[in-house]
Amino acid sequence: MRRSTQELRKQYGSEAVFTRLDDVVIVHLDRPTEAMIRERIAEVQREVRTPEDCPLCEQMRLAGGYEVVYYGSELPEEN
Repeated sequence: MRRSTQELRKQYGSEAVFTRLDDVVIVHLDRPTEAMIRERIAEVQREVRTPEDCPLCEQMRLAGGYEVVYYGSELPEEN
């Protein structure tokens, strides 16, 4: 089931950034740069095009979609 932005904000907080791609929501918790967001979108799009490489992803997609959460230490450098 696809969740609303309000539901996502409630779970992930007001600072989270969301990117929706068909049945996938990319959740960015680590204040990514625009370049990082583009790279993540490309990575997820590759996975969506080849679901046979990820049976769990395909199962979740068929069940109504899923969320990919980035929360790592890939913080942009501060000046």
